[in-house]
Amino acid sequence: MLVAAGASGAALFSALTVTGGASTAVLLDHFGLLGFERCDATLLRIGGCALPVAGTVMVARGVS
Repeated sequence: MLVAAGASGAALFSALTVTGGASTAVLLDHFGLLGFERCDATLLRIGGCALPVAGTVMVARGVS
């Protein structure tokens, strides 16, 4: 992780971590994986995952 953070930069690494965590959480809930109770991936939850994706793209392109 330190090598990846060093190569990509702290801001991009943090943005990718948040985006991956949010997306993974929605998928785990939607499919009920790993023993989680099923909770549908509604449009609101998917939209909530789209915002960090957009932020990650902006950080990667250097837009702030």
